Amino acid sequence: MNTNWRTYLLRVVVSTDKYCMKPSLLGSQAGFTIIEIFAAIAISGIVAMGAASLFERMNQTQVKAERLFWISARKMEFQNAVRSNIGWGQILASNTSMACLADPTQSCASYKTPQTLQLPIDGVVLDGANPALGMSSSGDFCYQHDSANGSGSCPIGLKLRWQAVCNDTQCLHPQPKITVEFSIKASADGVQQVVNNNNQLIVFRDQTLQTLNDVCQSMGGVLTAGICDMPQITSACDPANGSFALGFDSQGIVICGRPNPGGCASGDFGYGFASNGTILCTN
Repeated sequence: MNTNWRTYLLRVVVSTDKYCMKPSLLGSQAGFTIIEIFAAIAISGIVAMGAASLFERMNQTQVKAERLFWISARKMEFQNAVRSNIGWGQILASNTSMACLADPTQSCASYKTPQTLQLPIDGVVLDGANPALGMSSSGDFCYQHDSANGSGSCPIGLKLRWQAVCNDTQCLHPQPKITVEFSIKASADGVQQVVNNNNQLIVFRDQTLQTLNDVCQSMGGVLTAGICDMPQITSACDPANGSFALGFDSQGIVICGRPNPGGCASGDFGYGFASNGTILCTN
């Protein structure tokens, strides 16, 4: 009986040691412990959070790049519309305030400050007077831009302005200046961007005078039989008594005198040319 008892005790000890030993992580075939599973879940969560953050940054970078691309593309399109004769004709037809640009006899003095602009483009007329005018991130025009709170669907704001550039008070036949300002406010989609002066388009259009009559009218004169009469230029010169307008002094006052181009005798003055180019002199 003692032998049986010892055998039974030995079996119990061996069996207990077998189930109490910690299994090797490398050699065990019993699976993972609960701690190992939790650790794997935690590590996977950290990796997933990092990947999600990376993807979000990549998406925001892509959205910003797309917006800047469309701003550059629209800038070029707007510039071409202003510089081309067809586009400029459409702009003049869409803006009644620009009538003075089409008619050199009209004064543009009232338009020396920025005015709202109606800009025909892509078959539509953009309303520069609407503060909600803007563009989507894909370059489509929209009227839902909110400059204060931002807009996810219409994040790029547009301001269209024009003004007459001239130095004289009458401002006849001035140079038109077109300004397009781009601004980005898109808090609704979480993508914030700062737009600098590179996203402002300024175009000066040279007013081309087509005929001698255009040139004469732009100076306030009236063309009659090939002669530009400028009645607004008054002076004390008396051509009947040999006193002609020779030019202007630094104050803009007409200088009167007897012109002598060098081909007339002393005391005489030239008053014109013969058909063969000879100077006509008189005293």
